[in-house]
Amino acid sequence: MISKKDTIYIAIDIGNSYIKALIQNEQNSFKIASDKWDEIKQQIISYTKKNYSIIISDVKETLKDLPFEKEKVLFLNSNTPLPIGNQYLTPHTLGYDRIAAAVGAYAMFPNTPCLIIDAGTAITIDLLVHNTFQGGAISPGIKLRYEALHQFTSKLPYLEKIEHFTYPGKNTEDSIHNGVLNGVVFEIEKHIELFLAQFNNGKIIITGGDSLYLVKFIKKTIFAEPNLVLKGLINILEYNAI
Repeated sequence: MISKKDTIYIAIDIGNSYIKALIQNEQNSFKIASDKWDEIKQQIISYTKKNYSIIISDVKETLKDLPFEKEKVLFLNSNTPLPIGNQYLTPHTLGYDRIAAAVGAYAMFPNTPCLIIDAGTAITIDLLVHNTFQGGAISPGIKLRYEALHQFTSKLPYLEKIEHFTYPGKNTEDSIHNGVLNGVVFEIEKHIELFLAQFNNGKIIITGGDSLYLVKFIKKTIFAEPNLVLKGLINILEYNAI
């Protein structure tokens, strides 16, 4: 019999901007990322010479022909058995990254209310209570906000996030930074305030591409876990014993 420690677990998250993968065995794990599937695929193939299991979260549903054994691949969908409950009224429309992040939060803090912030292309803020996904909120991410101001106005420049800015903005660029960056921080802090008012022992977890940037501006105790979605996918894969 092949033991668990001899199995390589591989989670693949195909998002809106990047493809990320986590390769894990009992001893260690490491992450790879690229915007090109062929680059990710070639690195993963080298780990499929031993016993392996793969889970794929494909938001674009573009992957068809895969160089892996079909019985060793689990495509996450709305019918996939999960180690947590799900109160979302339309589970078929729930983003795979949101439910995977919730499973990752459950693995970190079982039986504890969690507020899960995923700051990527979009910002999702979700609630996990009684080990059950309750739903949450979706809004544009930092880059989308900058892009929208530039694309849908005639004169505003396209900017990118910066480390330091002052309030109030004394010129157009500083005013944009204040509107975008403070806007995101104020939005997140209000969600945190509402959450802690109801669950004062709850945990707040932030993940996503902008997580390490945002955590510096948020004046609350937050657990930053950049690989929360990928780790949640691994938990789902283990739960399904593929």
